[in-house]
Amino acid sequence: MIEYREATMADLDLLVRLRLGFLDLVADSGKATNELEQNIRNYFRKNLADENCVAILVTMDNALIATGTVFFYESVPSYDNNSGLNAYITSMFVEPVHTHQGIARSVLDRLIKKAKERGCGYVQLATTAQGQPLYTKYGFEKSDTFMSLKLK
Repeated sequence: MIEYREATMADLDLLVRLRLGFLDLVADSGKATNELEQNIRNYFRKNLADENCVAILVTMDNALIATGTVFFYESVPSYDNNSGLNAYITSMFVEPVHTHQGIARSVLDRLIKKAKERGCGYVQLATTAQGQPLYTKYGFEKSDTFMSLKLK
């Protein structure tokens, strides 16, 4: 039986391991360091307590099979987002043996629901080629107007 639940502080070590594992899967470079691990731990400790982030954990027979995280942030209010509240979804992952069973969609539904409950005007995410069909079908659109600069 598949079970979905929100992570709690008791899941802190698991959330750190999941985030590091996710980074290993999607990052082109870099490696885990004690500093990175501690920064991830501090992030979840603070943001779970402040309810600025929600992580969904999916288990089957007590084994973790999927996860996804949404965090909330503010930007300057605008014409198309009066509240200035936004959400960003990250760390979406389903064990390969469990893909194409609607699990990622169900995690996404739960994360989007949390964003709506918070009054967010937008939900953003970065995607892999594997995840893009799900997000496109869900209604996410690519944007040609965003650029980023990595600060050193």
